[in-house]
This record gives sequence, C-alpha cells and structure tokens, in this order.
Amino acid sequence: MGRKILWTNETLGAEALKYGTRKEFQKAKAGAYRSAYDRGILDTICAHMSYINKPWTDKQLRIEAAKYTYKVDFIKHSSGAYQSARKKGILEDICKHMKPLRIVYTLEYMIEVATPYTTRGEFSQQERNTYAAAFRAGVLEVVCEHMEPVPVKWTHANVVEEALNHRTRDNFRLASGGAYNYALLHDITEAFTHMEDGVNKSTNDILYFYNSKEYPSVYKIGVTSKHLGTRRVHQVLREGGLTLGNTLKLYEVDNAFRLEIALHKIFKLNNFPFPVPFSGSTEFYTLTPKDIRKVKNMIKLEEVK
Repeated sequence: MGRKILWTNETLGAEALKYGTRKEFQKAKAGAYRSAYDRGILDTICAHMSYINKPWTDKQLRIEAAKYTYKVDFIKHSSGAYQSARKKGILEDICKHMKPLRIVYTLEYMIEVATPYTTRGEFSQQERNTYAAAFRAGVLEVVCEHMEPVPVKWTHANVVEEALNHRTRDNFRLASGGAYNYALLHDITEAFTHMEDGVNKSTNDILYFYNSKEYPSVYKIGVTSKHLGTRRVHQVLREGGLTLGNTLKLYEVDNAFRLEIALHKIFKLNNFPFPVPFSGSTEFYTLTPKDIRKVKNMIKLEEVK
C-alpha cells in the first residue's frame, strides 16, 4: 500500500495546473480533487480549466450511459450525466443494460461513490448498499464529511420532511437514525405512509421473526402490515439470496414499531454483519435460545388477544 499524500493548498494548486479540465483532474488524482473540494478551494485552483456546463438531453444521457457496463464506472467517469439522469428520474431506465458488480467496499471506493451527493438522505436513497457498507465499517462520518449536516433537534414537522427523502424504512433508519427513532417513539405514522414497507394499513401491526437455512442462528426482527402477509419476509430473503429456515412467526401486536425498536436496542451488540448489505439486512441478529425466549416473552406482553 502506498503512502498517503498529505496535501497542502500549495501542492494542490500545483497539481491542478497539470490538467485542462476538472474531469481530467478528478480522474487522475481523486484524492487531491476531493481534498480541494473539502477545503473549499476547488473553484480557485481550477479557475484556469475549461469548464462547460451544458444541460443534458434525455437522448445524450442514454448515449452516455451506453458507454458503461457498470454503474460505478458511470458515476466515476461521468458524474454530471449520472446526476442529471437521477434528477430527471430516468437513471434506472438508462442503466438497465448494466451488469451487477460484486463490489469490494474499500474506503476509497465508498468516498468516490458518496462525493456527488450533498446530503446523507440522498446518498442512502440512491446508493443504499454503499451507505450500509460505510455504516458497518464505522467510516460513515469520513465518507459523508463533505455533506450538509443533518438537524440535531427533531420535531414532528422536520421528521416528516426528512422521511420524504427515503423510499423504505431501512433507508430511513440507516440515513437518519435520530429522525427514525423519533418517529417511532412519538407515533408519527405519516412519516412512513409513502414508503414501500411503511406503516400498517390494518387495525393492528404485525411483528415478524424468522431465520434462514444459510444462517440458522441469525434472526430477522421487523414489522409489516397485516394485509401484506409474508410478502416483506420473502422480499428480504430474495434480495439477500437466502432461503427461509425453520422459524417464521408473525405476531399481531398493539404497537409493532415500538416493540421493534425496543428489541433492536436490546440486541444491538448481536447485529449480524452480512458481507454484502441488502435491503433489510440491518435487522438481523445472532440469537441464543435464551435470547429467543426473551423475544417471545416481550412479544407475548404486547400481543393482541
């Protein structure tokens, strides 16, 4: 592994002079580019460069995306087109020819993916696997240090506003745990209504508890709506490449959200780190027979008779 370069404003300026465009600079020296961006001197040291800020048409975006086999290369080599496509809502469509990539989540890679985003909500929504990997590796603060800070004092209003940035409860929990917990503890159900796995649309909530054949001692604890049945269970198993094990329990309880967060807090240290994160992967816990009895006893207290 090479030595990390300690950039100064002077060496960053000298390095930038070697390139005619920002794209060339970023491609050749990603570390220097990011360092200048973080210090707020990027515009100054790139003032001599050719800079064209033209709007992308849908046709141009499709042509640009067609050059890449993997989405990560699209992000790396044409971040402007990538962001334009995302904002236009056509990103998934123009990237559907791209192949899935078994990614090694190095710190350099995660920083590179995170750089185009200005908020954690945006980052977690668009790049949820990379966000989850950074979270699990304990480097989320480093990866997101260039982003706008999130509010530290949550209210009903800004929790609902923050929730709108997330498509699923899993994204919401990862990106903004404080807001997520506030919503659960204060029964702000409207924060979840737009989400794919949002609030229960039945009279009572369902808390589910199951394991997989691949990891029999690892259990998923989550919530769903009564009318969805086991749909969410099988969706998570499918995304994780898992097969349902010998345990699948669905309990109708008075307040599944509060019970879920209580159980997650109790077993926080037992959280199971999947090698490759997927939607719902943060809610799996390694449990002993004694732990399982504790889960069932807590559920029994809240179960609807």
